[in-house]
Amino acid sequence: MTPAGGECDTPIVLQISRFQKGRFIMSYTVTRRGAKSIVKFSCTKCGTPLESPLEEANKRFPCPNCGEQFVTPGAEELKKLREDNAERAAREAEAEANARAVHQEERRLAAARVAQNSTNDEEDQDAQRGLHRPTPKYDGITVGAGILRILCVLTWIGALIIIVQAAQHADSVQFVAGASAVISGALIWMVAEVGLAIRDIARNSFRK
Repeated sequence: MTPAGGECDTPIVLQISRFQKGRFIMSYTVTRRGAKSIVKFSCTKCGTPLESPLEEANKRFPCPNCGEQFVTPGAEELKKLREDNAERAAREAEAEANARAVHQEERRLAAARVAQNSTNDEEDQDAQRGLHRPTPKYDGITVGAGILRILCVLTWIGALIIIVQAAQHADSVQFVAGASAVISGALIWMVAEVGLAIRDIARNSFRK
C-alpha cells in the first residue's frame, strides 16, 4: 500500500463503495493500471489518498502517514476478478481443446483421403497392367487339335478304303472294321473341337 500517485488509470469497475467507520466514511475505486488492478481510497483517520494492488484487498495495513490500522478495501472486486479470470481461463482451455480436436480430426481425414487415393492408384495400376498383359495363345492346344484333325482325316480315308474293299469282297468283317474306323475318326474330331473350345474359353476369361 502506497500513497496515491498521479499515474493515469483506467477504471475497470467504476465501483465506488462506502462504509462507515466511526465518523469517517471510506470510499474506494478499482482502476486499471497496465496489467494490474489498483484500489484507490483514503485513510479513514487522516484522509491521505492511498492505493494498493487489488490482490492485497482484505488485508490489514497501517496508513503510511498516521499509522492507522485498517483493512484495505476491494474484497468483493477481487473475488469477482478471480471468478472472471477462472471463467475466462476455462473458456480458453475449452476453446483450445476444441481446436486441438478439430485439428486432429482434420489430420485423420486427410490421412484417410491419402490412403484412399493411394489404394485407388494401386487398383488403377493393377487394372492397367491387366489391360496391357498379352493374351496367351495356347499354341499347344492349337497344334494338338490340328494333329488330331489330320489323324481324323487319315482315319476316315483308311475307313473308306476298308469299306470299299469290304463291298467288293462282300466281307462283313472288313465292313465292320471300316465302320469302326469312321466312328473312331469322328471321336478324334470331337476331341480336337473340345480342345479348341476350351482354348477359346480360356482366352475370353483372361481378357475379362
